[in-house]
Amino acid sequence: MAAGRGLWRVAAAGVLARTAPSWRAPAFAALAAVIIGAGAWEASARNVFGLRGIESRYETVARFAGRVLPPNAVFFAYQESGALHYYTDRPIVRFDVLTSGWFTHALDDVRERGLHPYFIVEDHEEVVFKARFQDVSPLGRLDWQPVAELDGPVRVRVFDPEDRARIERGEGVATYRLDP
Repeated sequence: MAAGRGLWRVAAAGVLARTAPSWRAPAFAALAAVIIGAGAWEASARNVFGLRGIESRYETVARFAGRVLPPNAVFFAYQESGALHYYTDRPIVRFDVLTSGWFTHALDDVRERGLHPYFIVEDHEEVVFKARFQDVSPLGRLDWQPVAELDGPVRVRVFDPEDRARIERGEGVATYRLDP
């Protein structure tokens, strides 16, 4: 990319040096329009203008967690962990570094401390979560209705492990639909 910018500068200098003085301003404007247009096209092709919508999921989910979930919440998360910590200042357990053997121990330890665990999982992480934890605990299946769900380019779901038992007992569980 830097080499490309250098070539544009050389080309622009060459064109402008050979242009009659009365045409230099219009030639410069035309050349600038071409360069700006090429940059805008490249930015659009790389989805630069859509990144806000994609990346806003972190703040949206974290603000929901801080506003709606109880103060004793602890979040088992991976990709969302930084925003959750920043916006909620609550404990985080990174499930990507938690081995399957420690999953139930971590849940038990959290509960013994009076904390309430929540699993916050992006759609592409669910496969990893299930593969790692479903054989050691039914909670590792993530097979119940989430507390909250954000649909978008990346779907994020918030699971309350206590809701799995509620659903098995036939109790209803509401799901918040989060807007990106």
